[in-house]
Amino acid sequence: MAGRNEILCQVYQEPLKLFCKDDEALVCMVCVKSGEHKDHRILFLEEVSPEYKEKFAIFLDMLKKERDRIVKQVTGEKRQMVTNFRELHSLLEKQENRLVAQLEEVEEEVGRNRDQHLIKFSEALSSVDSLIQEVKEKCQQPPTELLQGARSLLQRCEGKPKFRNPVRFSLALKWKIWETSNPNPNFGG
Repeated sequence: MAGRNEILCQVYQEPLKLFCKDDEALVCMVCVKSGEHKDHRILFLEEVSPEYKEKFAIFLDMLKKERDRIVKQVTGEKRQMVTNFRELHSLLEKQENRLVAQLEEVEEEVGRNRDQHLIKFSEALSSVDSLIQEVKEKCQQPPTELLQGARSLLQRCEGKPKFRNPVRFSLALKWKIWETSNPNPNFGG
C-alpha cells in the first residue's frame, strides 16, 4: 500500500520508488522485474534526485543571471531611449513651421519603436521570470515530484533562446530623422 506522498505506477499500481536513467522516468519494482527496462540503469529516487536537484540549481543560477542581464540591459535601453528622444525632440522643436507635420510623424514612429522595444524586453523578462519560478518550485518538491516531468523542464531550460536586443531604429526611420533635422531648406523639398 502506498504512503501519503507516494505516487503509484499507472500500469501496476505499485509505488514509484525507482528511476530509470535511460528513460528518465519514475518506475516501480514490477516495471523493472517485467523487463520493460531491461539493461537500463535503475536507481533509487534518493540516489538520483540530488543529481537532478543540482542540475536544476545550475539552471536556476543561469536563469537568474540571464534575468539580471536583461534587467540591466532594459534599464540602459530605457535611459538611452529617453536621452535619444530628448535630443531628437529638442532638434525637432528648432525646425521651421513647414516641417511640423513631418516632425510629428517622426515623433510618433520613434514612440512606436520605443514601445515595441519595451514590450519585447518585458516579454523576455516575463518568460525568464516564469521559468525561474517553475525551476524554484521544482527544486522544492519531494523526489517523486521533482523527477516527474524533469526531462521536459530541463529541455525547456536548455532550449531557451538567448535574448537578442532588437535594432533600435530602422534605416528608413534614421533617414527620416536625418532629413527632418537637415538645416538646409533646399534639400529634400
